Amino acid sequence: IISYYDEISNFKYDSNSREISFSMPFEWSISNINQTSEVHQEIVVPKNFGDLLVSGYDMYINHVKISQDVVNIDDFFSEERVVHFIIYQRELLNVFQYNQNQDEMNFIIKPDRDYTHLSSVTENGQFRVLVSWEPENLKSNSNAKIIFDITDIFLKNRPVATEYEFSMTQNNKIIYEQSGISSDSKEEHNIAEFMMPEGISGIAYLNFKNLDNNNLAKSTIPIIIDRITNEISIPDWIRNNALWWSEEQIDDNTFIQGIEYLIKNNIIVIPQTQQESSTLQEIPPWIRNNAAWWAAGQIDDTTFVQGLEYLIQKGIIRV
Repeated sequence: IISYYDEISNFKYDSNSREISFSMPFEWSISNINQTSEVHQEIVVPKNFGDLLVSGYDMYINHVKISQDVVNIDDFFSEERVVHFIIYQRELLNVFQYNQNQDEMNFIIKPDRDYTHLSSVTENGQFRVLVSWEPENLKSNSNAKIIFDITDIFLKNRPVATEYEFSMTQNNKIIYEQSGISSDSKEEHNIAEFMMPEGISGIAYLNFKNLDNNNLAKSTIPIIIDRITNEISIPDWIRNNALWWSEEQIDDNTFIQGIEYLIKNNIIVIPQTQQESSTLQEIPPWIRNNAAWWAAGQIDDTTFVQGLEYLIQKGIIRV
């Protein structure tokens, strides 16, 4: 979270509801609102954190729903999405009439739909891909239905008929692929239906490439197959290690070696995760942020473990 108004506190993320909450001081008075042209908050979402790469967000301030006009999604960074929430005076006045006696803003930000509906922009900035699937929890050895639309950003995100290549992959292996011409209808979506092979679980990727025969018109969206939460077990004392590492009191190698030892000896129990053939050399900054938030109880075990699974896939943690 980046705040351009005041320091935030009480940050929490609920992985089940995909709901972000935090607080910020604010004087709820007409005189202060009249002097406040806007309150600007940003959320930075790593593009490998699929749960929050949704197509839209709802914001509530002190339990009052804010207009969708305040939300602006910027997907034009290669590694992260930046979501801007710019709350103007008219929105502040609307909240004020319901919450005149409070001295802070209590924010809740969550996906704007009850079902998962993700979006991503192609590397060349021309197309936006919107994706959902059925059933909500995709499982191995069962039917899967991927529903997607390809829209043109320069045509105000209108669906367009364009050539595409689609695939689902895991560990650089193709699970399913198809190609065709996308629908330009707002009512008729593109469908990919197939049987999910046996033994598929964890993070997989929906890949769209060569849109309109342009090799730069490509995008990848991470999703989770066979999402399981009851296999996670992390002793509370490990939070100290995560905190020390997030504060750079211990180095990356010490932290990683400790996590590897704990997983190998079943002190930390996480869903089985396979390593990809492509690896990373450095730990992304968002993993360190997750460790700090988890140590402080601001995110749950499931969200923290998603970071560990990512490090296993990228070959940084070896188990």
